[in-house]
Amino acid sequence: MKAVVMLPAYNEVRTIGEIIDRIKATNKNLFVVVVDDGSTDDTAIVAQQHGAHILRHPLRRGVGSAFRTGILYCINQGFDFIVNMDADGQMFPEDIPYLLRPLIDGKADVTIVTRFKFKHIAPKLPEAKRWGNKKFAKMVSRLTGFKVSDSACGFRAYTSAAARKLGLHDKFTYTQASLMELLNKNVRVLEVPRYVQAKREKGTSKISSNLFSYGTNASMIMLRTVRDHNPFLFFGLPSFITGILSLGIILFVLVRKVFYEVSILENYPWFMVGAFSLLTISVVLFVVALLADMVKRQNEKVERLWEK
Repeated sequence: MKAVVMLPAYNEVRTIGEIIDRIKATNKNLFVVVVDDGSTDDTAIVAQQHGAHILRHPLRRGVGSAFRTGILYCINQGFDFIVNMDADGQMFPEDIPYLLRPLIDGKADVTIVTRFKFKHIAPKLPEAKRWGNKKFAKMVSRLTGFKVSDSACGFRAYTSAAARKLGLHDKFTYTQASLMELLNKNVRVLEVPRYVQAKREKGTSKISSNLFSYGTNASMIMLRTVRDHNPFLFFGLPSFITGILSLGIILFVLVRKVFYEVSILENYPWFMVGAFSLLTISVVLFVVALLADMVKRQNEKVERLWEK
């Protein structure tokens, strides 16, 4: 069986060589792919010198795009197992066997490192970042029905069949969206508790240096993931609510007219304008829900062909 370790990287010249050497030390048969996301330093040169295969974006596209580039390459090359990890030195290559073993044994299709399942291995993160991770994990758990303790760690391993089920469209990040995508497709996911360093020894984080920006972008990605997974509910629920509100207003005005002989034009002109505006919105949303659901079904057919 062929396994590959994929490293999305942007300006990681200070850590990339050491990380590749440590990966190869765990198993000399592991193939290493570095996706250089438009680095302005010598990341690609150093990675190649240490024996990695290089995929390069001429300009920076974002870690989500780098992840997608690497996944597509690994699938097309016929690898049986794909491990993804960061190149910044916070994750330990020595943990790769712990991620691969459940996949090899057929106990899971995807393994993800969790940093927060046990207190003795939980990294000491800033309170705001820890709070954000906890809230995102709870949100993913509620939306998918699978209890997740860490939805943001990118240290994961996939079987080739599971990797083919990934539908990745966001350039900013991929962790929460890809996890929700897999869980919604009933892929067997297993959390593997491992220690990850809270702070980089060299350099600064490219994603979470601005917590507000990270939270906003990740929230939008998750919202779009929910929309894509169940578009009929996403658009249909607002359609139902606005429709009920409009009918409620119309019913109220008609009751006042029939039983109390109150003039609609004199007393409730704006009520009726509002009611019919809401009714129009409701109808439009319902049509959008039907069209979006149809597009989703067509995409599922295409994905099934791709998975084959």
